[in-house]
Amino acid sequence: IFYGDIATRYQAEDNYLGTLFGALNQLDCGVTTLLDYSHNIRTLEQAERSVDALVDAGLRAVYFHGDGL
Repeated sequence: IFYGDIATRYQAEDNYLGTLFGALNQLDCGVTTLLDYSHNIRTLEQAERSVDALVDAGLRAVYFHGDGL
């Protein structure tokens, strides 16, 4: 596997920061609405922090989650 076990090392705050930076970048590029398919969710806290980041960024988003490895 190309990524090894890196997915298992992500914590809730990593999800928050990655989602926030990505969402802010999209706003900077002129995107105001997006679908976030978050595919490395292993805990409820990770999902909640990802949604928190979308809200904090202030853009319209639909959140979908997928299981982490």
